[in-house]
Amino acid sequence: MPKVLEISTSETLFDPIEVVIDGKTFIVKEITLDTLEKVQDLYVEATAGSARAIHQILDLVLGKDDLFGKMTMRQLKRLVEVVVSKSLNPPEGDEKNASRDGEAGLP
Repeated sequence: MPKVLEISTSETLFDPIEVVIDGKTFIVKEITLDTLEKVQDLYVEATAGSARAIHQILDLVLGKDDLFGKMTMRQLKRLVEVVVSKSLNPPEGDEKNASRDGEAGLP
């Protein structure tokens, strides 16, 4: 039977997402199913303005940094929205390992 898809959890198909805040570059961590569940649990609270939820989401996807404490609520809300959206819906065409052994890349 032909191999249809091979996935390795130790690598990603897409280039990392980078966010630059005041000249400092942050690499967005890969969102796994476990991380997604945590983010989704916190997301409603975060969009309602919960500082605790926003901090926890940022810790999960970007890591801890004092710079987040200097950002306005509007900036933080936008940052969370963009990071989560881009992580879950990577742009097409950025696949690093699109094909293996002559297989077609993922759609």
